[in-house]
Amino acid sequence: MKKRWIYGALCLIWMFVIFGMSNAQGEESQGMSDTIVIFLSKILPFVSYNDTWTFIVRKLAHFSEYAILGMLYYLFFSTYRIIGKKQILILIGCVFAYACSDEFHQLFMEGRAGQFRDVCIDTAGGATGILLWHWIYTYLLKYKQKRMPHEI
Repeated sequence: MKKRWIYGALCLIWMFVIFGMSNAQGEESQGMSDTIVIFLSKILPFVSYNDTWTFIVRKLAHFSEYAILGMLYYLFFSTYRIIGKKQILILIGCVFAYACSDEFHQLFMEGRAGQFRDVCIDTAGGATGILLWHWIYTYLLKYKQKRMPHEI
């Protein structure tokens, strides 16, 4: 029960982090992306400061922040001890719903635009996080059963 509260709190905190990033105005958001691209261009010879790399960084940010959200959703839902195909689809649906609400929120921010493409990228990131965590969870469970079959 304690884990459920912790994972639930982590989900809410991460959702607020995403909301906070989406709450940034367009110029501020662009500045964060530009800073990352400039940093990468200094350490990676194939990266140069241009619109293409800024676009890539922005979309990878979408993907990765929702991959983390997907993992957190999975951890929370796993405390109910029922994770199957149906539950994974429900979790992906939850990620999709939050991504839609996030892009809707961006419609009201100066210099930002809600885009269905970003909803798709967010959902793909969340699904990747969910499936990755499911694979890890399943692997660890099988490993534990092989190591200590008498305790299960």
